[in-house]
Amino acid sequence: MSVLLLLAGPAWAGDLLIVGASYVDRNDVEVMLEDLLDEGSGADRSVTALCESGMTWAEHVARIGSDETWTTTLRDTPWTGAFLHEFADVADQPVDSENFLASLAAGQELAAYLGGNGAAIYVWLTWGDRNGGPHYADYTGMQDALKTGAETYVATFNGDGYPSYVAPIGEAFRYLHDNDADPMAADALFTLLYTSDNQHPTPAGSYLAALVMYATLVGESPAGLSAPANVAAAIAPEDVLRLQEAAWIAIEQTAAEGYAYPWQGGGDTGTPDTGTNDDSGDDPGSTDSGGADSAEDAGEGDSGAPDTGAPTSEESSNPDDSDDRGCGCSGVAGAPSAPAAASLVSGALALIAARRRR
Repeated sequence: MSVLLLLAGPAWAGDLLIVGASYVDRNDVEVMLEDLLDEGSGADRSVTALCESGMTWAEHVARIGSDETWTTTLRDTPWTGAFLHEFADVADQPVDSENFLASLAAGQELAAYLGGNGAAIYVWLTWGDRNGGPHYADYTGMQDALKTGAETYVATFNGDGYPSYVAPIGEAFRYLHDNDADPMAADALFTLLYTSDNQHPTPAGSYLAALVMYATLVGESPAGLSAPANVAAAIAPEDVLRLQEAAWIAIEQTAAEGYAYPWQGGGDTGTPDTGTNDDSGDDPGSTDSGGADSAEDAGEGDSGAPDTGAPTSEESSNPDDSDDRGCGCSGVAGAPSAPAAASLVSGALALIAARRRR
């Protein structure tokens, strides 16, 4: 488990949290982000990463109330912002599948704990497997699915009353993929983002993730900022600049599609404009094939305060469960109720364990 801290302009003043699995727990991405924020904004912030290889959101939720670190970090600490990275083999599933709905329910609980304590929620739109992985024919197919999933998570959390945004890390990967003459070549910058398993990030891949998180928080291009020594040693200076430019292009392109960002001073959807929570007055539409309209059915949600009644997951058996807070809401059409969410979260753990790769 790593520890890290995030920050940025008005939207990022304060301590931040990253929750995730092994994609977070690689290459000191937290240090990369801290250094970018320190250099780019002059603010000295701390970012805490709560991550463990292979952990899903459901497994993070299951530890609340039974593990002191998880309970303190997720339930009891007021963060300014929290980045949530879901296990990629779950986040890329069809949004009506059992695994994805269980993930969505767990995400709602995390958003209720963290957002209920005042944190803005940032969902990692992660990168696809370089070769598409076991479920998709190629990288683009998996990236499209991950984009649809991230949009659905964020629309749901916003519908529940917790201001949420997409951190479009995978879209920066996509930009490099689509703009390399041969992205699958061994020396292509896109390829250099991945380790030999075609999934996990190299230092350059983690640096790109940190760049996108920085740009998501600050609302400025990271071009010209320093790269860590292990990145500068692995790729050419012009490729460092390409990573920095790709991070900002991902922000610009998704903003043009209608994604909201906290530094815009407008709406709080973080997803393509669907006529609700509008921050611009017009609908720029979407250019991706991953189904930007997947976020359009955001429901009214609840009041935005965590449900302080009966807990909604495995934590119900914990003697401290009187203090636990569940979600108690359904964010989008088809989202599970609290009892159904508890069942899905519990049942999905065994299913996910059989498929764990990250």
